[in-house]
Amino acid sequence: MSDWSDETTLLFLESYQNEQCIWNPKDVNHKNRKKVNDAWTRLCVIMNKSVNELKSKKEILMATFRRHLNKKKDSIRSGAGANDTYKPIWFAYDLMESFLVPVYNSTQNINTEWVRKSTIFHYGLFILKSLVHKNIIDIPLNNFRYYLI
Repeated sequence: MSDWSDETTLLFLESYQNEQCIWNPKDVNHKNRKKVNDAWTRLCVIMNKSVNELKSKKEILMATFRRHLNKKKDSIRSGAGANDTYKPIWFAYDLMESFLVPVYNSTQNINTEWVRKSTIFHYGLFILKSLVHKNIIDIPLNNFRYYLI
């Protein structure tokens, strides 16, 4: 990979920020491979670098950003005072934080264990109801949930 100055990196990040379909899962074109590939092509033209080099640089920048973001979140969670919270001094952090934090701060957390158990429960309930409906087993309707625990 060629040398990347801080200025070149910031130009890349500003250009990357403008191509939301690449990094924003809420963008309407995020899952459209053609639009995403077109966005990478535009970045190649702007930066005069290959797609592979840009993607590699993006991964390095994202890893560094996540490390600083997690340190900041951990210091806030620890109950440290405002003066004691971690303040990243990495040159690219503020720019990346300005557009990536909403992606990393999901407003709705999903408990996958609960979803899995709920799915199994409802599938089991469906099977029991089907068996009762076909007169294969005889269970009072109000007792279905006891047979699934």
